[in-house]
Amino acid sequence: MARRLGIVQLEVAGPPPIDVGRYLIAEPKTVVVVTTPGARAERVKPRRRVRREKPRRADEPSGAADVWTTRWTAVDPTPLGDSPQDWLDRMTADGSAAAERLSEGVRLINHVMRAHRDATLDPSLAELFPDEALTRRIGYASPEGAAEGRWEAAYELPADPRISHERREALNARERVADLLAGRSDLDPAAPAALRAREDLDAGRVAEAAAQLDIALRFLGPEAVRADAELADASEPVAEAAKRLVHPDAVASDADGERVGACLGLLERQLRRRRAKG
Repeated sequence: MARRLGIVQLEVAGPPPIDVGRYLIAEPKTVVVVTTPGARAERVKPRRRVRREKPRRADEPSGAADVWTTRWTAVDPTPLGDSPQDWLDRMTADGSAAAERLSEGVRLINHVMRAHRDATLDPSLAELFPDEALTRRIGYASPEGAAEGRWEAAYELPADPRISHERREALNARERVADLLAGRSDLDPAAPAALRAREDLDAGRVAEAAAQLDIALRFLGPEAVRADAELADASEPVAEAAKRLVHPDAVASDADGERVGACLGLLERQLRRRRAKG
């Protein structure tokens, strides 16, 4: 059997924000393929999820609306071996393994997006979140197929309602957006920096997360920080880490990541409370 390559794929509504093509990442060696497969005509069937869904074969109807999509494919160039279907079946049978594989693929896709954003200084190039995609696939393909964003066999993974739910509920609730657009309230200046800190931390960029969190805490104000004893205690090591990690040769430790995560969680709690008070 000809060699087959593992892929992770997202389909996102709308045109591609960067040029269609293939992008090579040096470490870990990965090719990210951006294509536009066109419109999909499938009916939406709303349903209430009672329990976590299982992966299903990707050739089954997915329930996505009729929309134009951009397909993002992260291709691992390491051949899967003689039994790629066995690999895929084992991967999708283990929910944690499938989630980890998906997360790593999305991280690499976002690496390409972030490189474009940094190179062009275009803030509109937002990173992708798997739960916001129309479709999430794990599968395998021939080298030729993978280079065109096609798959030979794949499973579609259900959206995980837990991913980023608390963050969105706290900082991006629809009613809050409506109030802002209607001029009934002002944007909390700490919220955008907190969102960027969460985005950086979720992507493993601890130094950037520490810097954004330090900015968010400054916007929150020293009085508000001191009023929350836990937040005040947690903010001091974050400020120190932000200063230390700004140097090009500095390397963030696991402890830095834990401290930033703990402090960010406390800040998000504070922002929720401020929003509730109006």
